[in-house]
This record gives sequence, structure tokens and C-alpha cells, in this order.
Amino acid sequence: MFVFTHIGIVVSNTDVSVQFYRDVLGCTVEDCYTEAHLRLTYLRAGALRIELIEHLPPAARTLPGPVDHLAFAVQDIDAAVARLKAAGVVLSFPSPRLVNQQKIIFFTGPDGERLELIQSIK
Repeated sequence: MFVFTHIGIVVSNTDVSVQFYRDVLGCTVEDCYTEAHLRLTYLRAGALRIELIEHLPPAARTLPGPVDHLAFAVQDIDAAVARLKAAGVVLSFPSPRLVNQQKIIFFTGPDGERLELIQSIK
């Protein structure tokens, strides 16, 4: 059986990304270290673990590493959207949409990564 452990995303500036994920989304920094050509930072968002990968130098990146999106569950999507707007985050649409008994909204992180908030309304 395979068990999900984390999502790795390539970032251009670890400090900017850590500030976004920590201060805007409420993630906590678990670990970070630098190797010869990589700066790796691990964040925790509830049960989800996110690995930020910065190539040193950026030209050392060998794979595009596509990630469609990271999804975060929230209790109050309207409050979360207000927090995102206050932080200057660009939303994919003006307000949450109802999809399959859930309110959802997409937005982008500092490197253009697509992120999603989900609130169950069951």
C-alpha cells in the first residue's frame, strides 16, 4: 500500500515562499537544509506535508516537476478568502463556488503554483 507523504514544489525563492505558506496559509516550518545544489524546506499544514525545492542556481533544475494544485481544507472559506485578499493574493474567481457539496476557490502562490481551498458543506 502506498501512503501519501508530501507534495514537492519547485520555488524560485525559498524565503518568499516560506513567508507566504507560513504567514498567509498558517503552515509551520518543520525542517530545512541545504545540499550542494538544493535548498529544501519542509512545511506542515495539518496532515499535509509540503516540500519546497529551490535549485541552486536555478539553472540546475533538471525536471519541470508539474504539480496541478495543492488543496487545503478550511472550516470557514469566507474568512479564509478575506485573509487571502488582505494579503494581496490573486483569486482565480471572485468568490467561492459550490462544487459537489463543497465550496471551493483557487488562487496562486508566489511562484504561480495553483492552490485550492475547500470547505465541506455536508
